[in-house]
Amino acid sequence: MTHAIVLHDPTGTRTADIPLDRKRLERLAAEVLAWRQGGMAAPSPADADTAALQLAGYAQLLIAEVRAALQHLSVNDPARARTEITCGEALRRLSPPAFRRRGGDLIRAQKRARIVQALHKALDEHTLLDQAELARAAADAWEAEGDLRRPS
Repeated sequence: MTHAIVLHDPTGTRTADIPLDRKRLERLAAEVLAWRQGGMAAPSPADADTAALQLAGYAQLLIAEVRAALQHLSVNDPARARTEITCGEALRRLSPPAFRRRGGDLIRAQKRARIVQALHKALDEHTLLDQAELARAAADAWEAEGDLRRPS
């Protein structure tokens, strides 16, 4: 595993303008989920702990990104409610445990990798919704102008 700096910023004051490095963290999440406890691919406890910290920090940033993507949806939209539940559950699961179990670093890292995957799915759903809304708006604009040269 490569070394990285992990920034702990629970208030979000330092990380608000940092672009999310999605591809690298998707690879990390996939790698963490491929680890097997006690198997040949099991990481050292330090590597598992570092991966868990990286994924937790990224998940915190991702929650803010997902919630920002929700602002255009109405309060009564079911997609908004589902995503708010996803974000709330992610925050709950990211809270520190009351105690640390032996061998729990790998399990914690894998749980955080699953949280990142769920948040990516939620963000992608809203990105697709945004694109569909833009396409509908463009189609409506074309119809309003009465132009028959619609793009395909």
